[in-house]
Amino acid sequence: MSEGGHTPSARDMQLLNNFPTDLRTARKSLDLEPDIITYASCTKCCSVYPPKKSGDVTEWPTECTWRPFTTSSPCGQSLVKSAVEAGDLRVTPVCPLAIQDFNSFVGRLLCRPGYEKILDEGTVLNNETDELRDVKDGAAIRELKGPDNKPFMDGFKRSELRLVWSFSVDWFNPFHNKQAGKKASSGSVAMLLLNLPPSLRFQQENIYIATVMPKEPSGDGVNRYLEPIIGMLENNYQRGSHFASTYDNPHKGRSTRSMVALEVFDLQGAKRVLGHCSARSNHNFCSFCTASKADIGNFDWEKWEPRKLEDLRAAAEQWRDATSATARKEIYQKYGVRWSALWGLSYFDPTRSVIVDGMHNLFEGLVEFHCRDILGIDNPDPEQEPEKAADPRQLHSATKLLGRSPTRRKLERFTIPVLKALCLNNHITLPHVPTGKRLRKAQLLDLLEAFSVNIFKYHVIHASNYPIEE
Repeated sequence: MSEGGHTPSARDMQLLNNFPTDLRTARKSLDLEPDIITYASCTKCCSVYPPKKSGDVTEWPTECTWRPFTTSSPCGQSLVKSAVEAGDLRVTPVCPLAIQDFNSFVGRLLCRPGYEKILDEGTVLNNETDELRDVKDGAAIRELKGPDNKPFMDGFKRSELRLVWSFSVDWFNPFHNKQAGKKASSGSVAMLLLNLPPSLRFQQENIYIATVMPKEPSGDGVNRYLEPIIGMLENNYQRGSHFASTYDNPHKGRSTRSMVALEVFDLQGAKRVLGHCSARSNHNFCSFCTASKADIGNFDWEKWEPRKLEDLRAAAEQWRDATSATARKEIYQKYGVRWSALWGLSYFDPTRSVIVDGMHNLFEGLVEFHCRDILGIDNPDPEQEPEKAADPRQLHSATKLLGRSPTRRKLERFTIPVLKALCLNNHITLPHVPTGKRLRKAQLLDLLEAFSVNIFKYHVIHASNYPIEE
């Protein structure tokens, strides 16, 4: 008997009994599974190979043919293995790389009630330039140009739906960060749709997860994981996509065109994906200006020379086309940049579109650390901070010790207030200290050490009535 006294019908009972209990079964029955393309990934060099259909059979190359240079030998790493599936012997990738089809994800968004209207409204930018309410109100997104060299985000001036995205790559330990746990590093490639308001933008079902990289590659290996994804995005930008039917336009459908407006990383991820030198580099530590470590003390930001887009692209292409590892190393050391898969986007501009994400900036405390520990902005003013008084017991012990001509090491155990009081009590003139600075312990020890030596000389002279030569 159900609630309210009604007995379930036979149809209700059949539906209840047949309802899937496994999430994977439910997703498959309701057609909620994403459209995935499984690539074969090389475990050695990270090159990826798309599948090929031969009837009902999916095939991949058996060996990796990637060459770092035209004169190099192919990698030769095995890409596939044999496996038994449903009683049949089939070939599968040794290291599969699953990439979600971009157009399929956008099409599913347009099939949801109300989403097409929300995305259309997201193409209208805030005209109040004095007040930025969202990241897409900034100049970098406002000034984006489409393939026709006209503003990409122009409101409702065309029937084609324009979508702007943020692109993010980050690495994580899939086994959780436990000291005694397994250690591994996988990388996620995710995109947020900036047309959506922040209340919807970060919901799980609205985030495009392009892929999860099976390992953290070294050098420029990340490029080979990203190239298929960048290829899909550039193709969508140049040609657009048309969907035969959407929720709001079930008969005539809707055309869309997408553009990556922002690239969001942590600092280490930005350096790796962009192909820029490490922050420890002497001459190319900054990704945005040409300052070297020798100029790191220059806080006059108006004199910082920004990097130029054309120079970065030329250096990256020069690195890509180099014919030897030595030549690439020289280019990398000189210009601080190597080829990045993101240059496959014809509109890519790392001087304007790259930002450090809020999680690392705020939630993990990088801004707090920089402001408090590096800049010291909340440290009290030395002139206003009351100086600690010398501990009477320590001062008594230090006074007795000073009368016995102590060594410097014996005086080092006392605090600065005690050493300062010891100097003043013995009429030792303290050195001038600039405004905002304090006496250092080393300065006080120097004064007391000299005073102790003079006392020793005085006692020796009066004890022997014989002068000591200087």
